[in-house]
Amino acid sequence: MDVTKAGLMAANAMEWIAKDYEDKEGWEIGMMINIVQINGPNGEIENRVQNNADAPFEALGLLRVAEHIIVSGN
Repeated sequence: MDVTKAGLMAANAMEWIAKDYEDKEGWEIGMMINIVQINGPNGEIENRVQNNADAPFEALGLLRVAEHIIVSGN
């Protein structure tokens, strides 16, 4: 499997974050969630989710924040 697409998206995200926070002191990356849809050759779809949350409710909370951002277009 060629993972180039995922790597490029992650690299773009890191560049965006670095640019937005380059002049801010004391900020650091906290919780992260990685969601990837994998498409099979015969139309199969699988999903992979990884997070670094200490507890499931924290990851679910971050997903709700992401949902709000996506829906509101911000």
